[in-house]
Amino acid sequence: MEHFKNKFRTNLQRPIGCSIDEFFELKFNPEEETIEIFCKRVEEKKTQVKESGFEIPELLIALLLIRRLSAEYVHLVQTLYRLKDEEFNHREVEKELVNEAGRIQLKQKDLNLDYTENAYTVGSFRLQETRKKSFERSGTVLDPSRNPGQYRKISYLKGMGPFCDFCSRKGHDASKCYKKRSKEKKQAFASETSFCGTNQAFGVSTDWDQFLIDTTVTSPFLL
Repeated sequence: MEHFKNKFRTNLQRPIGCSIDEFFELKFNPEEETIEIFCKRVEEKKTQVKESGFEIPELLIALLLIRRLSAEYVHLVQTLYRLKDEEFNHREVEKELVNEAGRIQLKQKDLNLDYTENAYTVGSFRLQETRKKSFERSGTVLDPSRNPGQYRKISYLKGMGPFCDFCSRKGHDASKCYKKRSKEKKQAFASETSFCGTNQAFGVSTDWDQFLIDTTVTSPFLL
């Protein structure tokens, strides 16, 4: 008979022990549940333990609710620890947790809204700058026939860009050709050198003062 009593007592205590262990292993997971759901799980497990024949003290329930919270609740936990003993119960703690969770959600919503607005503003600005640069590189030139600030876009065949008639290369037109500008500068320099050589051959002075004197001396003969 004593053997059956001990066996019955062991079988009776085993589910109680498991329920108590499961109760104290409860932990709030903000990524999978809200604080309201966590409090409900604690309440359900407390009821399950009570139905097994053991009632968990009120202080332990309140401590369990705030024992493993995330960092956002640190300030609230410090405030709850300052409550009087008669005020520190799981109902009061649960109410404060729900209120704090609402404030945290509003704060995160405001931060996400500000971040979205900033990202949209920066993204719009970058998109405008990209379009502007692409527009400038696509052959856009000033059109004198239009109002100041307006542009005329040069159209090219698909797969083709601007083509230089001078150097027969793609990517620029003749007005922007470096070889053409270099040749024009050389021609201008050669013309200037040739002009100076002609003046020296005919005895024409390039000195300005000498030119004034010669003009003054020869002016009576011209009259």
